[in-house]
Amino acid sequence: MSKLKIYWPCPKVAFNGKGISESWREEMQRGGWTMTDDPAQADVHFYPSDSQIGQAGVDRPSICYFWGWPTDAFLEPEMAANLKRKADAIAQCQCVLVPSYVTYYQTCQLGIPCNLLYPGMDTVYMDALSRNAFGVIPVYPSRKRQVMFLSRLLPYKGLEDLIRAVGDVNPHPDLVVCGPGAIERYQQLADGLGVRALFMEPSDQEKVVLLAESAVLVHPSHYEGFGLPPLEALYMGT
Repeated sequence: MSKLKIYWPCPKVAFNGKGISESWREEMQRGGWTMTDDPAQADVHFYPSDSQIGQAGVDRPSICYFWGWPTDAFLEPEMAANLKRKADAIAQCQCVLVPSYVTYYQTCQLGIPCNLLYPGMDTVYMDALSRNAFGVIPVYPSRKRQVMFLSRLLPYKGLEDLIRAVGDVNPHPDLVVCGPGAIERYQQLADGLGVRALFMEPSDQEKVVLLAESAVLVHPSHYEGFGLPPLEALYMGT
């Protein structure tokens, strides 16, 4: 089996660290599997995200990990335009994996057979922090009034709702927003409400330190095929 060449394209990660699919790929390589970045040379294609299926679709035995789409109310125009094309491409795969029951039912509604397989998470930096391997003291929350948001800055992620909620608390807690995206509208809203907001794209190591130091992580997403940040926060005791 390990002689098979697997095309395993990793999507761009949301932060300055390592994505789940890259961790999976490294684990497979450690297990003796052969990876290639050339789809034409591969025996099997594994798409760790539906975003990695090319415009030409699927042309050989393929597996796709489908994370789901936001509901219609939160679909961005470009995403909505790509929905049918991606659904058709996903349906061509021999095996479709999904991370949660939410995505399972959504995939079934698209008429695509699928298998539920929880993705798990990489705990390397979290475990190191719990052992104080980074020299970070204290490990437990130190900024008792720091609220953390950990996600891409997309409309359906609910950051605007969170900023308004923080603005209703008196005195306002600090807000740390971790994730890529356009910050201008959110910065203006925070400034207008007198909320001190820090926007950043942390590394994996910085992310777990922020999780440990925050009083609470708030995950106000209006839609989520699979919500990893709450699991990471719970693992860190936040």
